[in-house]
Amino acid sequence: MREVSLEFMLRLESEAEAEALYKAILPEIESPVDEKRGKIKAYRRGSTVYLKITSKSLGDLRALLNTYAYLLESLRKVVIKKL
Repeated sequence: MREVSLEFMLRLESEAEAEALYKAILPEIESPVDEKRGKIKAYRRGSTVYLKITSKSLGDLRALLNTYAYLLESLRKVVIKKL
């Protein structure tokens, strides 16, 4: 079976915000709740955080995208408030 993947980016206003968000999401990526759904990789360049999601099915990819998009948005609200 073929893998499907998706990469998305979140541009922030500063490198400090991007670094804080990147550090906040790393524990979730390093210890995922459900490793069977797929793989997540994250990296940061400047003021942008990138996530790459790879999965064996489109349904799992969609579920992971929804989960991590929601998580990133929630973390963004908390992290940026603290800066």
